Amino acid sequence: MKIYLLKQKRIMIFAAVLLLFAGCAAKEADVIYYCPMHPEYTAKRPGDCPICNMKLVKKEQHPANADHSSYANAIFLSEKERHEIGLRITRVERRNFSAPVRSPGQVAYDPELYAAMVEYRQAAMGMALVERDGATLLEPLAVKLEQAGLTRGEIAILRRGSGDPLSYLLRGSGSHAMVYLQVYESDIARLSPGAVVSIRAKAYPDIIFRGNVVGVSEVMNNRTRSFTARVKVQDAARRLKPRMFVEGEIATGNRMVIAVPSDALLDTGKRKIVFIADEQDHLHMKEVETGIEQGGYIEIRRGLAENQRVAAGAAFLLDSERRLRGGHEDY
Repeated sequence: MKIYLLKQKRIMIFAAVLLLFAGCAAKEADVIYYCPMHPEYTAKRPGDCPICNMKLVKKEQHPANADHSSYANAIFLSEKERHEIGLRITRVERRNFSAPVRSPGQVAYDPELYAAMVEYRQAAMGMALVERDGATLLEPLAVKLEQAGLTRGEIAILRRGSGDPLSYLLRGSGSHAMVYLQVYESDIARLSPGAVVSIRAKAYPDIIFRGNVVGVSEVMNNRTRSFTARVKVQDAARRLKPRMFVEGEIATGNRMVIAVPSDALLDTGKRKIVFIADEQDHLHMKEVETGIEQGGYIEIRRGLAENQRVAAGAAFLLDSERRLRGGHEDY
């Protein structure tokens, strides 16, 4: 009987050891490593991604109470995981933005506008002698000038026989030059007549030329999706020559905007995404519309509200994790 009990005891111990090793093997088999840049590639052991040579990252197993299955496209990362990938939770805030509009351009050489201005001025002087129907006959010429971006005030000066059309051709006789800056559609609402402009020319990198916006073209260039801002620049030494390339910086004043840290934004090429943190720290993908960027922050024009919590610092890693866990690709 003693021999039988001893055999049974040995069998139980051996079975327990087998179960222990089996559990360890199963636990080891459950470990998955993946590439943060190519989450579709996985392996059962550490190593390098064969696509980009990036070190594989261990995919952590999350406790049941942290399961994100009930959250569409949501991600849960433990505090340890967030620390390891450099992710932080921050808040959407209002910030004072004063970023100028930066635009390329060149010193004006515009024979068509010059001819139109001279034609209008001569016609106006002739009509002044006749008086009859003068305003009606001049209107088409005035419209032509307005389409080119001249203001009603500038047209009125021409009608009185004044103005300097030559400044759009060969600098004229004054101490100023006319510069054309290319202002994109997204920035046009920030411009106003009289805005202060700083101009730098490649020929004179150490000199800043000062000027003011005198007008903006009425018709957008459909090919470049931009408008032409005409800038009257002080240049008594006559350094600026027609068709010289320049860079302009147009002051736009201060304004309060909704903003997030720049590293909170994921730009997929099709859409711009931010990950919002809920009360349980689950991270949800949210599409946003952005504006200008300044001082490490980017303006959010649509999609977020002040004081919302967002993830910053590792947006592309979050996206990799989301795709690894079966998130939708259609974005």
